[in-house]
Amino acid sequence: MQGGRPAWALRFLLCLLAVLGALAPSRGMTSRACRDALAAEPGSLRWQIALAEALRAEGQSAAALLALTEARTVAPRCAAVRFLEGEILLDQGRYEAARQAFEAGGELAPDAPDAWYGLIRLHRALRNWEAVLALCRDLRQRDPDHPFAVLNEAWAHFNLRQYEEADRLYSHPRHGRTRLMRLGKAWTRLRLGNVEEAGTLFRALLQEDPADADAAWGLREAEGVVLYKGLAGWGLSVNDTPAEVAALLDRAARFAALGRQAEAIDLWFYALKGDPGNATACLGLAAAYAAQGDPARANYYYSVILNRGWDPDAARGRIRALGALGAWSEAASFSADLLQRVGTDSLALGTMAWFRYSVGDFEEAYRLYERAGPQDPTMTLGRAWCRFMQKDYPASRTLFREVLASQPANPGAIEGLALIENLAPGR
Repeated sequence: MQGGRPAWALRFLLCLLAVLGALAPSRGMTSRACRDALAAEPGSLRWQIALAEALRAEGQSAAALLALTEARTVAPRCAAVRFLEGEILLDQGRYEAARQAFEAGGELAPDAPDAWYGLIRLHRALRNWEAVLALCRDLRQRDPDHPFAVLNEAWAHFNLRQYEEADRLYSHPRHGRTRLMRLGKAWTRLRLGNVEEAGTLFRALLQEDPADADAAWGLREAEGVVLYKGLAGWGLSVNDTPAEVAALLDRAARFAALGRQAEAIDLWFYALKGDPGNATACLGLAAAYAAQGDPARANYYYSVILNRGWDPDAARGRIRALGALGAWSEAASFSADLLQRVGTDSLALGTMAWFRYSVGDFEEAYRLYERAGPQDPTMTLGRAWCRFMQKDYPASRTLFREVLASQPANPGAIEGLALIENLAPGR
Protein backbone atom coordinates (compact mmCIF):
# COMPACT_ATOMS: atom_id res chain seq x y z
CA MET A 1 0.00 0.00 0.00
CA GLN A 2 1.19 3.46 -0.83
CA GLY A 3 0.99 6.69 1.17
CA GLY A 4 -2.09 8.89 0.87
CA ARG A 5 -2.49 12.29 -0.72
CA PRO A 6 -1.39 15.40 1.23
CA ALA A 7 -4.84 16.29 2.59
CA TRP A 8 -5.78 12.69 3.45
CA ALA A 9 -6.09 13.35 7.19
CA LEU A 10 -8.55 16.24 6.84
CA ARG A 11 -10.66 14.48 4.21
CA PHE A 12 -10.80 11.25 6.20
CA LEU A 13 -11.71 13.11 9.41
CA LEU A 14 -14.61 14.87 7.68
CA CYS A 15 -15.78 11.57 6.18
CA LEU A 16 -15.50 9.83 9.53
CA LEU A 17 -17.53 12.53 11.29
CA ALA A 18 -20.23 12.23 8.66
CA VAL A 19 -20.42 8.45 8.98
CA LEU A 20 -20.44 8.55 12.78
CA GLY A 21 -23.17 11.17 12.71
CA ALA A 22 -25.31 8.97 10.48
CA LEU A 23 -24.74 5.83 12.54
CA ALA A 24 -24.82 7.40 16.00
CA PRO A 25 -28.50 6.56 16.70
CA SER A 26 -27.87 2.90 15.86
CA ARG A 27 -25.01 2.41 18.33
CA GLY A 28 -25.93 -0.12 21.01
CA MET A 29 -29.10 -1.27 19.24
CA THR A 30 -30.03 -4.94 19.16
CA SER A 31 -30.17 -6.86 15.90
CA ARG A 32 -33.96 -7.08 16.25
CA ALA A 33 -34.26 -3.30 16.52
CA CYS A 34 -31.98 -2.91 13.49
CA ARG A 35 -34.13 -5.35 11.49
CA ASP A 36 -37.24 -3.34 12.40
CA ALA A 37 -35.51 -0.15 11.26
CA LEU A 38 -34.42 -1.86 8.05
CA ALA A 39 -37.99 -3.00 7.41
CA ALA A 40 -39.08 0.62 7.72
CA GLU A 41 -36.28 1.75 5.35
CA PRO A 42 -35.74 -1.14 2.90
CA GLY A 43 -32.34 -1.09 1.23
CA SER A 44 -30.85 1.37 3.73
CA LEU A 45 -27.06 1.01 3.80
CA ARG A 46 -26.97 2.67 7.22
CA TRP A 47 -29.22 0.03 8.78
CA GLN A 48 -27.54 -2.86 6.95
CA ILE A 49 -24.19 -1.87 8.51
CA ALA A 50 -25.84 -1.30 11.90
CA LEU A 51 -27.44 -4.75 11.68
CA ALA A 52 -24.07 -6.35 10.91
CA GLU A 53 -22.46 -4.56 13.87
CA ALA A 54 -25.28 -5.63 16.20
CA LEU A 55 -25.08 -9.26 15.04
CA ARG A 56 -21.33 -9.22 15.55
CA ALA A 57 -21.76 -7.86 19.09
CA GLU A 58 -24.26 -10.66 19.77
CA GLY A 59 -21.80 -13.32 18.59
CA GLN A 60 -23.62 -14.08 15.34
CA SER A 61 -20.69 -13.58 13.00
CA ALA A 62 -22.05 -15.69 10.13
CA ALA A 63 -25.30 -13.71 10.12
CA ALA A 64 -23.30 -10.47 10.30
CA LEU A 65 -21.37 -11.45 7.17
CA LEU A 66 -24.64 -12.25 5.40
CA ALA A 67 -25.94 -8.77 6.29
CA LEU A 68 -22.77 -7.25 4.85
CA THR A 69 -23.16 -9.30 1.67
CA GLU A 70 -26.57 -7.69 1.25
CA ALA A 71 -25.03 -4.29 2.00
CA ARG A 72 -22.51 -4.83 -0.78
CA THR A 73 -25.35 -5.29 -3.26
CA VAL A 74 -26.73 -1.90 -2.16
CA ALA A 75 -23.35 -0.12 -2.23
CA PRO A 76 -20.67 -2.24 -3.94
CA ARG A 77 -18.05 0.50 -3.55
CA CYS A 78 -18.57 1.24 0.14
CA ALA A 79 -15.22 0.80 1.87
CA ALA A 80 -16.81 0.73 5.35
CA VAL A 81 -18.60 -2.51 4.43
CA ARG A 82 -15.36 -4.18 3.37
CA PHE A 83 -13.48 -3.00 6.47
CA LEU A 84 -16.19 -4.35 8.80
CA GLU A 85 -16.26 -7.57 6.79
CA GLY A 86 -12.50 -7.89 7.32
CA GLU A 87 -12.88 -7.40 11.08
CA ILE A 88 -15.51 -10.14 11.33
CA LEU A 89 -13.50 -12.53 9.17
CA LEU A 90 -10.51 -11.85 11.41
CA ASP A 91 -12.70 -12.68 14.44
CA GLN A 92 -13.47 -16.02 12.77
CA GLY A 93 -9.82 -16.77 12.06
CA ARG A 94 -10.40 -16.65 8.29
CA TYR A 95 -7.14 -14.85 7.65
CA GLU A 96 -6.86 -14.99 3.85
CA ALA A 97 -10.44 -13.78 3.40
CA ALA A 98 -9.87 -11.03 5.97
CA ARG A 99 -6.75 -9.89 4.14
CA GLN A 100 -8.69 -9.67 0.86
CA ALA A 101 -11.45 -7.64 2.52
CA PHE A 102 -9.02 -5.15 4.10
CA GLU A 103 -7.10 -4.76 0.84
CA ALA A 104 -10.32 -4.28 -1.13
CA GLY A 105 -11.42 -1.60 1.34
CA GLY A 106 -8.04 0.09 0.99
CA GLU A 107 -8.43 0.22 -2.79
CA LEU A 108 -11.88 1.79 -2.42
CA ALA A 109 -10.72 4.34 0.18
CA PRO A 110 -6.97 4.88 -0.19
CA ASP A 111 -7.04 7.87 2.19
CA ALA A 112 -8.55 5.89 5.08
CA PRO A 113 -6.14 4.27 7.55
CA ASP A 114 -8.58 1.41 8.29
CA ALA A 115 -6.86 -0.91 5.82
CA TRP A 116 -3.56 -0.42 7.67
CA TYR A 117 -5.25 -1.01 11.03
CA GLY A 118 -6.84 -4.24 9.85
CA LEU A 119 -3.78 -5.61 8.09
CA ILE A 120 -1.51 -4.78 11.04
CA ARG A 121 -3.86 -6.65 13.40
CA LEU A 122 -4.01 -9.56 10.97
CA HIS A 123 -0.24 -9.92 10.60
CA ARG A 124 0.20 -9.39 14.33
CA ALA A 125 -2.15 -12.32 14.95
CA LEU A 126 -0.15 -14.42 12.50
CA ARG A 127 3.15 -13.40 14.17
CA ASN A 128 4.37 -12.02 10.85
CA TRP A 129 6.42 -9.29 12.49
CA GLU A 130 8.29 -8.26 9.34
CA ALA A 131 4.95 -7.45 7.66
CA VAL A 132 3.81 -5.57 10.78
CA LEU A 133 6.97 -3.45 10.64
CA ALA A 134 6.48 -2.63 6.96
CA LEU A 135 2.84 -1.61 7.46
CA CYS A 136 3.63 0.49 10.55
CA ARG A 137 6.40 2.32 8.72
CA ASP A 138 4.06 2.94 5.81
CA LEU A 139 1.45 4.37 8.17
CA ARG A 140 4.05 6.52 9.94
CA GLN A 141 5.08 8.03 6.62
CA ARG A 142 1.65 9.66 6.68
CA ASP A 143 1.84 10.54 10.38
CA PRO A 144 5.27 10.05 12.06
CA ASP A 145 3.72 10.05 15.55
CA HIS A 146 0.73 7.82 14.78
CA PRO A 147 0.06 6.11 18.17
CA PHE A 148 -1.24 2.80 16.74
CA ALA A 149 1.73 2.53 14.39
CA VAL A 150 4.31 3.45 17.05
CA LEU A 151 2.89 0.90 19.52
CA ASN A 152 2.73 -1.95 17.01
CA GLU A 153 6.13 -1.18 15.50
CA ALA A 154 7.64 -1.35 18.99
CA TRP A 155 5.87 -4.67 19.65
CA ALA A 156 7.15 -6.08 16.34
CA HIS A 157 10.75 -5.11 17.16
CA PHE A 158 10.30 -6.70 20.61
CA ASN A 159 9.20 -10.01 19.09
CA LEU A 160 12.06 -9.91 16.61
CA ARG A 161 14.41 -9.51 19.62
CA GLN A 162 15.46 -6.08 18.39
CA TYR A 163 15.21 -4.75 21.92
CA GLU A 164 17.17 -1.52 21.52
CA GLU A 165 14.85 -0.33 18.75
CA ALA A 166 11.79 -1.48 20.71
CA ASP A 167 13.02 0.46 23.75
CA ARG A 168 13.47 3.62 21.66
CA LEU A 169 9.89 3.41 20.38
CA TYR A 170 8.38 2.54 23.76
CA SER A 171 10.07 5.72 25.08
CA HIS A 172 8.28 7.84 22.48
CA PRO A 173 8.10 11.48 23.68
CA ARG A 174 4.39 11.87 22.91
CA HIS A 175 2.98 8.40 23.64
CA GLY A 176 5.48 6.86 26.05
CA ARG A 177 3.34 7.57 29.15
CA THR A 178 0.40 5.36 28.16
CA ARG A 179 -0.01 2.11 30.08
CA LEU A 180 0.75 -0.17 27.11
CA MET A 181 3.88 1.78 26.17
CA ARG A 182 5.19 1.75 29.73
CA LEU A 183 4.42 -1.96 30.06
CA GLY A 184 6.26 -2.66 26.80
CA LYS A 185 9.21 -0.57 27.97
CA ALA A 186 9.39 -2.53 31.25
CA TRP A 187 9.47 -5.87 29.42
CA THR A 188 12.04 -4.53 26.97
CA ARG A 189 14.30 -3.36 29.80
CA LEU A 190 13.97 -6.84 31.33
CA ARG A 191 15.06 -8.45 28.06
CA LEU A 192 18.00 -6.05 27.86
CA GLY A 193 19.14 -7.18 31.30
CA ASN A 194 18.19 -3.97 33.12
CA VAL A 195 16.35 -6.00 35.75
CA GLU A 196 16.21 -3.43 38.55
CA GLU A 197 14.90 -0.72 36.24
CA ALA A 198 12.30 -3.13 34.83
CA GLY A 199 11.15 -3.95 38.34
CA THR A 200 10.77 -0.24 39.12
CA LEU A 201 8.62 0.27 36.02
CA PHE A 202 6.40 -2.72 36.85
CA ARG A 203 5.95 -1.50 40.45
CA ALA A 204 4.94 1.97 39.24
CA LEU A 205 2.21 0.42 37.07
CA LEU A 206 0.98 -1.66 40.01
CA GLN A 207 0.83 1.39 42.25
CA GLU A 208 -1.54 3.00 39.76
CA ASP A 209 -3.61 -0.18 39.30
CA PRO A 210 -3.05 -3.01 41.82
CA ALA A 211 -5.20 -5.29 39.63
CA ASP A 212 -2.89 -4.95 36.60
CA ALA A 213 -2.20 -8.63 35.95
CA ASP A 214 0.35 -7.95 33.18
CA ALA A 215 2.45 -5.72 35.43
CA ALA A 216 2.20 -8.25 38.29
CA TRP A 217 3.42 -11.02 36.01
CA GLY A 218 6.30 -8.85 34.82
CA LEU A 219 7.30 -7.99 38.38
CA ARG A 220 7.38 -11.70 39.29
CA GLU A 221 9.65 -12.31 36.30
CA ALA A 222 11.97 -9.48 37.28
CA GLU A 223 12.14 -10.53 40.92
CA GLY A 224 12.71 -14.14 39.86
CA VAL A 225 15.66 -13.12 37.73
CA VAL A 226 17.23 -11.27 40.67
CA LEU A 227 16.53 -14.12 43.09
CA TYR A 228 17.60 -17.06 40.96
CA LYS A 229 20.21 -15.57 38.64
CA GLY A 230 23.09 -17.97 38.26
CA LEU A 231 20.93 -21.08 38.76
CA ALA A 232 20.20 -23.45 35.91
CA GLY A 233 17.05 -22.49 34.01
CA TRP A 234 16.58 -19.03 35.57
CA GLY A 235 16.39 -17.33 32.18
CA LEU A 236 13.84 -19.75 30.69
CA SER A 237 11.03 -17.26 30.20
CA VAL A 238 13.25 -14.21 29.75
CA ASN A 239 15.37 -14.83 26.68
CA ASP A 240 15.75 -18.45 25.57
CA THR A 241 18.71 -19.42 23.41
CA PRO A 242 18.19 -21.56 20.27
CA ALA A 243 19.62 -24.53 22.17
CA GLU A 244 17.09 -24.06 24.98
CA VAL A 245 14.24 -23.81 22.49
CA ALA A 246 15.42 -27.03 20.78
CA ALA A 247 15.52 -28.80 24.16
CA LEU A 248 11.96 -27.68 24.91
CA LEU A 249 10.77 -28.95 21.54
CA ASP A 250 12.44 -32.31 22.10
CA ARG A 251 10.79 -32.72 25.49
CA ALA A 252 7.41 -31.65 24.08
CA ALA A 253 7.67 -34.27 21.33
CA ARG A 254 8.41 -36.97 23.90
CA PHE A 255 5.49 -35.92 26.08
CA ALA A 256 3.16 -35.90 23.06
CA ALA A 257 4.30 -39.40 22.06
CA LEU A 258 3.45 -40.59 25.60
CA GLY A 259 -0.03 -39.06 25.37
CA ARG A 260 0.78 -36.33 27.91
CA GLN A 261 -0.78 -33.60 25.77
CA ALA A 262 -1.26 -30.96 28.50
CA GLU A 263 2.44 -31.02 29.39
CA ALA A 264 3.42 -31.00 25.72
CA ILE A 265 1.22 -27.96 25.08
CA ASP A 266 2.86 -26.10 27.99
CA LEU A 267 6.32 -26.80 26.58
CA TRP A 268 5.34 -25.74 23.06
CA PHE A 269 4.10 -22.45 24.53
CA TYR A 270 7.41 -21.98 26.36
CA ALA A 271 9.23 -22.62 23.08
CA LEU A 272 7.14 -19.92 21.37
CA LYS A 273 8.19 -17.43 24.06
CA GLY A 274 11.80 -17.96 23.09
CA ASP A 275 11.15 -18.24 19.34
CA PRO A 276 7.84 -16.59 18.30
CA GLY A 277 6.37 -18.33 15.29
CA ASN A 278 8.52 -21.49 15.63
CA ALA A 279 7.03 -23.88 13.05
CA THR A 280 7.61 -27.07 15.08
CA ALA A 281 5.90 -25.62 18.16
CA CYS A 282 3.00 -24.25 16.11
CA LEU A 283 2.52 -27.56 14.30
CA GLY A 284 2.53 -29.42 17.62
CA LEU A 285 -0.03 -27.03 19.12
CA ALA A 286 -2.23 -27.19 16.02
CA ALA A 287 -2.25 -30.99 15.99
CA ALA A 288 -2.92 -31.14 19.74
CA TYR A 289 -5.85 -28.73 19.54
CA ALA A 290 -7.26 -30.54 16.49
CA ALA A 291 -7.13 -33.82 18.44
CA GLN A 292 -8.91 -32.14 21.36
CA GLY A 293 -11.73 -30.98 19.09
CA ASP A 294 -10.77 -27.29 19.10
CA PRO A 295 -10.64 -26.44 15.36
CA ALA A 296 -10.53 -22.67 15.95
CA ARG A 297 -7.19 -22.84 17.79
CA ALA A 298 -5.91 -25.51 15.41
CA ASN A 299 -6.77 -23.25 12.46
CA TYR A 300 -4.89 -20.37 14.07
CA TYR A 301 -1.62 -22.26 14.58
CA TYR A 302 -1.79 -23.88 11.14
CA SER A 303 -2.23 -20.35 9.73
CA VAL A 304 0.82 -19.08 11.63
CA ILE A 305 2.94 -21.84 10.05
CA LEU A 306 1.64 -21.26 6.54
CA ASN A 307 2.05 -17.51 6.84
CA ARG A 308 5.79 -18.06 7.31
CA GLY A 309 6.28 -20.70 4.60
CA TRP A 310 4.73 -23.65 2.81
CA ASP A 311 4.16 -26.82 4.82
CA PRO A 312 2.02 -29.65 3.34
CA ASP A 313 1.08 -31.09 6.74
CA ALA A 314 -0.04 -27.67 7.96
CA ALA A 315 -1.99 -27.14 4.72
CA ARG A 316 -3.93 -30.38 5.13
CA GLY A 317 -4.47 -29.67 8.81
CA ARG A 318 -5.86 -26.24 8.04
CA ILE A 319 -8.26 -27.64 5.45
CA ARG A 320 -9.63 -30.05 8.06
CA ALA A 321 -9.88 -27.26 10.66
CA LEU A 322 -11.74 -24.96 8.27
CA GLY A 323 -14.13 -27.78 7.44
CA ALA A 324 -14.76 -28.41 11.14
CA LEU A 325 -15.53 -24.70 11.53
CA GLY A 326 -18.02 -24.87 8.65
CA ALA A 327 -15.97 -22.48 6.51
CA TRP A 328 -16.33 -24.69 3.44
CA SER A 329 -15.90 -21.93 0.89
CA GLU A 330 -12.51 -20.98 2.31
CA ALA A 331 -11.57 -24.64 2.80
CA ALA A 332 -12.35 -25.29 -0.87
CA SER A 333 -10.33 -22.25 -1.97
CA PHE A 334 -7.39 -23.38 0.15
CA SER A 335 -7.76 -26.91 -1.25
CA ALA A 336 -7.42 -25.51 -4.78
CA ASP A 337 -4.15 -23.85 -3.73
CA LEU A 338 -2.93 -27.15 -2.31
CA LEU A 339 -3.73 -28.97 -5.56
CA GLN A 340 -1.69 -26.45 -7.53
CA ARG A 341 1.33 -27.49 -5.46
CA VAL A 342 0.89 -31.25 -5.11
CA GLY A 343 -1.07 -32.17 -8.23
CA THR A 344 -3.54 -34.49 -6.53
CA ASP A 345 -4.70 -34.87 -2.94
CA SER A 346 -7.79 -36.78 -1.85
CA LEU A 347 -8.50 -34.47 1.11
CA ALA A 348 -8.36 -31.36 -1.10
CA LEU A 349 -10.47 -32.93 -3.84
CA GLY A 350 -13.01 -34.27 -1.36
CA THR A 351 -13.29 -30.86 0.32
CA MET A 352 -13.83 -29.11 -3.00
CA ALA A 353 -16.40 -31.76 -3.95
CA TRP A 354 -18.37 -31.25 -0.74
CA PHE A 355 -18.38 -27.49 -1.25
CA ARG A 356 -19.66 -27.84 -4.83
CA TYR A 357 -22.32 -30.26 -3.56
CA SER A 358 -23.39 -27.82 -0.83
CA VAL A 359 -23.99 -25.04 -3.38
CA GLY A 360 -25.95 -27.34 -5.70
CA ASP A 361 -23.32 -27.95 -8.40
CA PHE A 362 -23.85 -31.71 -8.36
CA GLU A 363 -22.17 -32.51 -11.67
CA GLU A 364 -18.92 -30.79 -10.71
CA ALA A 365 -19.12 -32.37 -7.24
CA TYR A 366 -19.51 -35.81 -8.86
CA ARG A 367 -16.44 -35.21 -11.04
CA LEU A 368 -14.35 -34.12 -8.06
CA TYR A 369 -15.48 -37.08 -5.92
CA GLU A 370 -14.49 -39.38 -8.75
CA ARG A 371 -11.05 -37.77 -9.00
CA ALA A 372 -10.59 -37.97 -5.24
CA GLY A 373 -10.89 -41.76 -5.14
CA PRO A 374 -12.95 -43.99 -7.46
CA GLN A 375 -12.54 -46.93 -5.04
CA ASP A 376 -12.85 -44.96 -1.80
CA PRO A 377 -16.23 -45.71 -0.14
CA THR A 378 -16.47 -42.16 1.23
CA MET A 379 -16.00 -40.65 -2.23
CA THR A 380 -18.34 -43.23 -3.76
CA LEU A 381 -20.98 -42.21 -1.21
CA GLY A 382 -20.54 -38.60 -2.30
CA ARG A 383 -21.05 -39.59 -5.93
CA ALA A 384 -24.17 -41.56 -4.95
CA TRP A 385 -25.72 -38.52 -3.28
CA CYS A 386 -24.86 -36.36 -6.29
CA ARG A 387 -26.77 -38.72 -8.58
CA PHE A 388 -29.63 -38.86 -6.06
CA MET A 389 -29.92 -35.05 -6.04
CA GLN A 390 -29.96 -35.15 -9.84
CA LYS A 391 -32.83 -37.68 -9.62
CA ASP A 392 -30.78 -40.32 -11.42
CA TYR A 393 -32.10 -42.99 -9.06
CA PRO A 394 -30.81 -46.12 -10.86
CA ALA A 395 -27.22 -44.81 -10.86
CA SER A 396 -27.60 -43.60 -7.28
CA ARG A 397 -28.94 -47.01 -6.14
CA THR A 398 -25.99 -48.78 -7.78
CA LEU A 399 -23.48 -46.52 -6.04
CA PHE A 400 -25.16 -46.83 -2.61
CA ARG A 401 -25.05 -50.62 -2.96
CA GLU A 402 -21.38 -50.41 -3.93
CA VAL A 403 -20.69 -48.59 -0.66
CA LEU A 404 -22.65 -51.18 1.36
CA ALA A 405 -20.69 -54.01 -0.27
CA SER A 406 -17.57 -52.83 1.58
CA GLN A 407 -19.26 -51.08 4.54
CA PRO A 408 -22.54 -52.93 5.32
CA ALA A 409 -23.44 -50.60 8.20
CA ASN A 410 -22.73 -47.31 6.42
CA PRO A 411 -25.59 -45.03 7.61
CA GLY A 412 -25.39 -42.66 4.63
CA ALA A 413 -25.80 -45.45 2.11
CA ILE A 414 -28.61 -47.08 4.12
CA GLU A 415 -30.47 -43.77 4.31
CA GLY A 416 -29.98 -43.15 0.59
CA LEU A 417 -31.40 -46.53 -0.42
CA ALA A 418 -34.37 -46.05 1.90
CA LEU A 419 -35.14 -42.68 0.33
CA ILE A 420 -34.92 -44.12 -3.18
CA GLU A 421 -37.39 -46.89 -2.30
CA ASN A 422 -39.83 -44.28 -0.95
CA LEU A 423 -39.44 -41.87 -3.85
CA ALA A 424 -38.93 -44.22 -6.78
CA PRO A 425 -39.69 -47.83 -5.84
CA GLY A 426 -38.49 -50.29 -8.43
CA ARG A 427 -36.84 -47.64 -10.58
